[in-house]
Amino acid sequence: MKKNVLITGAAKRIGAACAQLLHDQGCNLLLHYKSSQQEAEQLCNGLNQKRQGSAKLVQGNLKDKKELEAIAQIALSNWGGVDALINNASSFYPTPLADTSEQQWDDLLGSNLKAPFFLSKALANNLAIRRGCIINIVDIHAERGLPGYPVYSIAKAGLVAMTKILAKELSPSVRVNAV
Repeated sequence: MKKNVLITGAAKRIGAACAQLLHDQGCNLLLHYKSSQQEAEQLCNGLNQKRQGSAKLVQGNLKDKKELEAIAQIALSNWGGVDALINNASSFYPTPLADTSEQQWDDLLGSNLKAPFFLSKALANNLAIRRGCIINIVDIHAERGLPGYPVYSIAKAGLVAMTKILAKELSPSVRVNAV
């Protein structure tokens, strides 16, 4: 049986590389993007040329809870459910302490922490039934904060902590890892 994977922030960089790798391994992909429509369409079309009907697009703002829920419902309705959630989408820009705004705080924690949490919550039952997995993409800045990027570093540290608690909450039916 083919595995069905939702990848957030799939249009470029790490998300696109994950999509290519998983597609080459036979997975069906739901590729999320926020504003990178051209890149997302190009990736999706390329994947579907290799294997027709194996990739689909979903656009949405992950910081909007209603849009998060809609993305989760779309993921559940395609190919009969989801076997893996890859929380890759991430805002990344400097936020010097003296100049950080509440909007920047909300943006960085929204894309890096809120979205992975609520997508995981929305898909947890389906992932448990399918004995699936959640993969949260983090980086070294979760452990060693990047000077000039305190809010991003805090968000990624929170994602590591969230991964650990979800692994306890959802184990053994859903594997949860941070990479």
